[in-house]
Amino acid sequence: MEFNRSERKILRELADEVYEAEARQVLADLAASFAEWRKRKRPSSDLLADIHAFHQHDSRELWATYQGLDEAQVVARGVAFGFIPPKKVPREIAEKLNVEQWREIAQRRGSNV
Repeated sequence: MEFNRSERKILRELADEVYEAEARQVLADLAASFAEWRKRKRPSSDLLADIHAFHQHDSRELWATYQGLDEAQVVARGVAFGFIPPKKVPREIAEKLNVEQWREIAQRRGSNV
């Protein structure tokens, strides 16, 4: 699908917002581990194991997901997976996105859409 210059700018901004929302979600469990560690309810060795697991799995999966998508796909996926509300996407851009394809994927994965 073709996007004009101003639409591409909006797509870049929305794609950044989608990535940030998903990254925050992925980091939430790690943040909880840090919080428990700070309260001395979790040993340092467990926190280090959580950091390692995050780096080996969640972080790499997130990176790989976004490396394979262009901005339009990121935004469509972000709407389908609930990382941004559909109303944030201007109508003229939304009409060009294939959100339904990503909704089907989200439903197969059991996401809240």
